Amino acid sequence: MSTIVTIVEGPGEVDAIPILIRRIAATAMPDAVPHVPRPKGRLTSRMPPGRAYKETRDQPALTSLFDLSTARGGAPSFDKMWRTVIDLVAS
Repeated sequence: MSTIVTIVEGPGEVDAIPILIRRIAATAMPDAVPHVPRPKGRLTSRMPPGRAYKETRDQPALTSLFDLSTARGGAPSFDKMWRTVIDLVAS
């Protein structure tokens, strides 16, 4: 992640990185981006009873749990997407 962090200037840009990565991946590799029906509904079903998933409240905690090294090592398609994003951002 340090490669990306060094090119951003503040928290707004850092917060935008996941959106940028999804958009670049969807453009560069449209077949590699899976469609998940009702993703927020799936997340809500995994929340404590009576609590709905709310992106602005829950996304930072979920993002902090995501391990990029594990994702890259365990999913060749994720690693390819990561390398593609780095190449696109660097160019």
